[in-house]
Amino acid sequence: MENYDQLLVYLCNRLEHFDNDCVAFLKNHSKKYIETEQEMNKILEHPVIRKFLINSDDIYLTEEEHKLFIRYMGLENYLYTLESTIIYLLGCHDAAMLQKIFHEFKNEKQPKFQRTEEQ
Repeated sequence: MENYDQLLVYLCNRLEHFDNDCVAFLKNHSKKYIETEQEMNKILEHPVIRKFLINSDDIYLTEEEHKLFIRYMGLENYLYTLESTIIYLLGCHDAAMLQKIFHEFKNEKQPKFQRTEEQ
């Protein structure tokens, strides 16, 4: 039972940090991710766009600002897609690891020596 509790603690802890791990992975390994983030930050330097994203007040955008906003939303969607892809791929890896862990845990719970009919 103690091993099962330790496994649950590990899994809960892993899930808490999973999203951050995926973003950190992308920041360390994807030039496109970093470039996209930088472009988004540059768009956010535009005061009207920043205000539009933060405020719930009525704001009117010029045609240029509207194009910037649409670009920003597209970039945000692209980052989300990259993050989701990494989460999926790391999830596949973790699922394989979990299968192994659960298999080992299941085998640990079975008696080591089973009585045979001859005994």
